[in-house]
Amino acid sequence: MKTLTLFLLMFLISCNKDTLKDINPMEKVVESISDATTEAPLLPEGPTWNDEYIELVNTHRRDLGLRALQVSPYIDLAALDHSQKMADKTIPFGHTGSATRCSLIINAIGSGNLCGEIVASGYKTPQSVFEGWIKSPTHKSKIENTRYTHTGLGFAKNSTGVIYWTQIFLEVN
Repeated sequence: MKTLTLFLLMFLISCNKDTLKDINPMEKVVESISDATTEAPLLPEGPTWNDEYIELVNTHRRDLGLRALQVSPYIDLAALDHSQKMADKTIPFGHTGSATRCSLIINAIGSGNLCGEIVASGYKTPQSVFEGWIKSPTHKSKIENTRYTHTGLGFAKNSTGVIYWTQIFLEVN
């Protein structure tokens, strides 16, 4: 035990701020987005679509007597990365890597329990994807889950104009 404590102490002392910044858990996500190979144009509504969608979700939740979800930039970034990868076809449409995404988000935020996500493709607006998810019992249950406290949304358009959507939810304690 003393050997392990001594090793950890020496490791911490030998780390400077330049070394520690290399340990950022979201760095892989940022690099992945930066290295995206899609040549599809950016959506002009970009930043406002997230606000519009989150307002729809939180209005729905408040109408049910539930608390509004807080938006996390870490979750937005992870959702964007997943949507971009689906749009670029570097991963199949679906939930590939969701456990890793959740772990990265929890590490970046510093805490978290329950984590989930929903994905969609082909919807052209925040309103239409919201309506599609609310009509699906599985997706609706995630949007209405009382344990979730934080969320993020990402979307990306592929070269043929199809938009891929990801919403990630997290219970932060």
